[in-house]
Amino acid sequence: MKKKSLIALFLLFGIFLTGCLQNNIGLVIEKPVTVTLWHYYNGQQKDAFDALIDEFNHTEGFSKGITVKAESKGSIENLEESITASAEEKLGAEKLPDIFSTYSDTAIKLQQMGLLADISDYMTEEELKEYNPYFLEEGRFTKDRLFILPVAKATELLYLNKTDWDIFAEEHGYDLSVLSTWEGIREVSEAYHKWTEGKSFFGRDAAANFMLVGFHQLGSDIFQKTNDGIKLILDENILEKIWTSYCEPYILGYYGAFGRFRSDDIKTGDIIAAAASTSSVSYYPQEVTLESGITYPIEVVVLPLPDFEGTKKTAVQQGAGMSVTKSSTEKEKAAIEFLKWFTLEENNIGFCVDSGYFPVKTNERIKERMKEKLISMNIGEGSLVYENTMLGLESILNSDLYAPIAFEEGSTKRKIITEYLTDRLEICKDRYNETPIEDRAGFLETCYKEWSANLISELEI
Repeated sequence: MKKKSLIALFLLFGIFLTGCLQNNIGLVIEKPVTVTLWHYYNGQQKDAFDALIDEFNHTEGFSKGITVKAESKGSIENLEESITASAEEKLGAEKLPDIFSTYSDTAIKLQQMGLLADISDYMTEEELKEYNPYFLEEGRFTKDRLFILPVAKATELLYLNKTDWDIFAEEHGYDLSVLSTWEGIREVSEAYHKWTEGKSFFGRDAAANFMLVGFHQLGSDIFQKTNDGIKLILDENILEKIWTSYCEPYILGYYGAFGRFRSDDIKTGDIIAAAASTSSVSYYPQEVTLESGITYPIEVVVLPLPDFEGTKKTAVQQGAGMSVTKSSTEKEKAAIEFLKWFTLEENNIGFCVDSGYFPVKTNERIKERMKEKLISMNIGEGSLVYENTMLGLESILNSDLYAPIAFEEGSTKRKIITEYLTDRLEICKDRYNETPIEDRAGFLETCYKEWSANLISELEI
């Protein structure tokens, strides 16, 4: 009987400890805190994230009285719509979550509405110094205040169907070095188009990145901060270079976009090279299936993203960070405690390898840690995932990292650029193909004038 009484006493003592904890963030938790989180991860990325949420809830979260409940909104577009509807308290909208994945253009709207917590209030300078400064800068809308914490990043690389490339390259005397510049990509694409009697060589996902990163690399960002706010500054010489490097070869059929993503186009043989996010690596095929039904195996390899000749190596940083909604001190502290745990090196590396992203703390040991993790997962050197991980990390560590400047209309302006590098070019391509051969050179010149004038007009702020 005495033994049972002692056990009951220990259980009551344990409940008391769970119900009233003083944790290392100075938070006395009289009752457990539940933190809601919205994100846009899907498939393998969602599985990896869910596993980490579960681990946190059963370890660190359990000891500190914090439970995280996560929900995927399916896509970044759906997530942004849900966040905006909640912030504006639209009829039928859900309450804002405590944490949400976001890009800077959405977060800055909520920050201007007074809805975001300043993350730097809950983190020391030493803690913040562990993060890649380029990644942190993306979430600073005002000096010394942080509204987005980076949690995982991606960049872009070049994916190549080396099986078909080798046949073409041997006949034309090319080696892989020609694919290191955009000028080389255009030259090769024209030769491939003639050799195949009309097939496209190259395509890219996130078409707007070609212009945004290209302008940055060539010395003049499209959108710049001035004393009067954000201004459109379109250098006409750079714009013409973007046209000749991407738009013109697209119209001529050297470049193309046929399926939803360029990995789909490699699978169908419509292109053999693609610029795409490192997070898309798992979608690249091991075989091509032609429209005729013929199927054959291929080897896909990953290469550095091309640069413009004579410019500094530049890489785009992609991947939403996470913002914390302004609420009670207890909720904000609990939310940021989870984010700090999620971005601990050992947790962040595991998630990144599983999902095709890269860690946000880029210290001198990160490459070795990533290699160790890949080997522990039986992902060997020479495999596409291994090469994608190491090459992408190398790009992040040794490039000028570019992220679009944050401003309220940023997403809208990016959509306009995307339209002018996709749908508008398809219209130009159709018109070009309908134009008599002797008039096509003049058509391209006229097309550029119309295209550039309309683009500049729509981008004006």
